[in-house]
Amino acid sequence: MDVLIRGARDEDKEPVLEFTKDTWEWGDYIKDVWDKWLHDENGKLLVAEVDKKPVGILHISFLPDNSAWLEGLRVHKEYRRRGIAKRLNRKAFEIIRKKGINTVRLVIVSWNKPSVNLAIKSGFNVACRYISFWLRHNFLPNITSDNITIQVINDKLEIWKRIMKYLGEKCNLIAYRWEWVKAEPDTIEYALQNDIWTCSLVNGKAIIYKVEENRGISIKFIENIELKTLLSFFNYVRKQYNLKENFHINVVLPETHPFAKEFYMLPNYEKETFLIFELKVQ
Repeated sequence: MDVLIRGARDEDKEPVLEFTKDTWEWGDYIKDVWDKWLHDENGKLLVAEVDKKPVGILHISFLPDNSAWLEGLRVHKEYRRRGIAKRLNRKAFEIIRKKGINTVRLVIVSWNKPSVNLAIKSGFNVACRYISFWLRHNFLPNITSDNITIQVINDKLEIWKRIMKYLGEKCNLIAYRWEWVKAEPDTIEYALQNDIWTCSLVNGKAIIYKVEENRGISIKFIENIELKTLLSFFNYVRKQYNLKENFHINVVLPETHPFAKEFYMLPNYEKETFLIFELKVQ
């Protein structure tokens, strides 16, 4: 079987969305990111082609800490176990090496044992374990936002020092968008300047977040604040950005973060544990 690995094209979209639509019970996110990935100036979307039709994809992101992020590896179910995923990865690493990047990362949900085992066999090591919580605002207590003070901060060194108190040297990665990067002052500055994050002090405690228009809020980092204060902050964001009543909240925390246990007291949350894998490229 002849397999061609090439850059994605506009005409690949329809067949790719067709074979990825049932990846999981709920579908797949590829339809939401295809256009962005196709025109990504800081990345590369690869397609595996067999008999002139796309049967696999893989996206590479080049991140501001001089690392590469692999995501969206998909292979048509009729073409699995034929080495297509390996060919896509091989091409990705070829591109990464040519750019002089020596660190590659990816994330896998902890229950996906086949993918976890494949990553380990490929030489990746678990760098961090993160817990991701999803909540719907309409299930949360309606706590007023009148009792909190909020101050936006842009001092990269102050933010970095606050982050490192909770991450430490063993797990010094932080969620960027849905990639993880090394928590260092220059990366923090880049994220702030490019509107990837906002960092605010809420009653003196740092929260790094991104508001997604008409959708919700993603929390990338929080200090160990009171749960009531965080709920008040959610209400403040809803009013400030005119979000719908049922907007979603996503919070990602290192597994060892002391605030993680607070979320177990909330109603109707969903939780996943994610493994952040890292590989040093020779």
